[in-house]
Amino acid sequence: MTSIGSPTIKPNSPPGRRLWSALGLKSQSLDIEGGDICIDLNVGVTPEQHRGVFDLAINAGTTEHVANQGNAFAAIHDLIRVGGMMYHQVPAFGNIDHGFFGYQPKFFHRLAQANDYETVELSFRQQGEFEPPAYLRNGDLPDRVLRTQLSVAMIRKSDRKFVMPKDA
Repeated sequence: MTSIGSPTIKPNSPPGRRLWSALGLKSQSLDIEGGDICIDLNVGVTPEQHRGVFDLAINAGTTEHVANQGNAFAAIHDLIRVGGMMYHQVPAFGNIDHGFFGYQPKFFHRLAQANDYETVELSFRQQGEFEPPAYLRNGDLPDRVLRTQLSVAMIRKSDRKFVMPKDA
């Protein structure tokens, strides 16, 4: 296997908290264990003391690994205050062996409609190619698949309860 590019985060990379602190911001991590806020995004509920208190939530490399998408996006919604921003940087297509989900822009469009979010950014970025693992090579899959990332920034405009969108 030939490397297509180097990862942007390496084992010796400084923690993100340093970046946020340098920008004058306080950060808290959310994780199933070991985070500042411990929530299992498959089944957990956002603790009351953390509801509606954050100005920014960044979902970069998280929700595609969570089977219960409705619960994961409800937790993000619950963490953000009215006027706060959610930033999602998620796989769109081509990462066929990364996480459980690849996202479509339609999902975020409907998420915004259902929850009164203002979408301020929606963009795609090509990330090179992905070499499918051996277990996926038994069919007509090409040797390389184009990988694309979707970035979406949304502002929460109201205090209404989270609603998972429907595809109509």
